[in-house]
Amino acid sequence: MRKHSCVGPFLHPVDPIALQIPDYFDIVKDPMDLSTVERNLKNNAYNTMAEFTADVRKIWANSFNYNGPETQIHQMTGEISNFFEKLLQ
Repeated sequence: MRKHSCVGPFLHPVDPIALQIPDYFDIVKDPMDLSTVERNLKNNAYNTMAEFTADVRKIWANSFNYNGPETQIHQMTGEISNFFEKLLQ
């Protein structure tokens, strides 16, 4: 997934200060990002594939929840989410 053109915003935790979105943690209560998922994989934190996929899907759900459908990030989330689901098949 790291090579996908839409992956950039999802690689690291959201920094609400740098992005000037101070309400981020008011809306997103359980943040997740791909670097955290990768760290969890390396540390054997996932006991099942379902736990892994739930964390990745949480990234997309958080993004959809925070970013309105008119935004570019929402569209990027749709693209990479669909890509991820195809990888699972």
